Amino acid sequence: SAHICQVFFNIILNAIQAGKEGFKLIISTRHLSNLVKIDFSDNGPGIPENIRNRIFDPFFTTKEVGTGTGMGLNVTYEIISSYGGTIEVKSETGKGTTFSILLPLPQKAGDAGVR
Repeated sequence: SAHICQVFFNIILNAIQAGKEGFKLIISTRHLSNLVKIDFSDNGPGIPENIRNRIFDPFFTTKEVGTGTGMGLNVTYEIISSYGGTIEVKSETGKGTTFSILLPLPQKAGDAGVR
């Protein structure tokens, strides 16, 4: 769906913008019973602990004025929630960040993409 593509775009763009020389982004997926887990792990600077609890808030940004709206991760959170999923972040300053998305799988094949 276009919504899920927007989620992936937002997370990948944030990772790229925060990246440094030698930047790497690893995207992995796992099937967990009735869920799919998608991890986006980078080796960027990490998210400081004092702001981690605000990164999904609307209009929150660490970017310079005029370079970000502060809506990317908020929109991402709302989209994932609308699909009955969750998004979590784990980050270590100076070592990188992992965004983990858990989405429920459709109950039957015909349910896919019914949004």
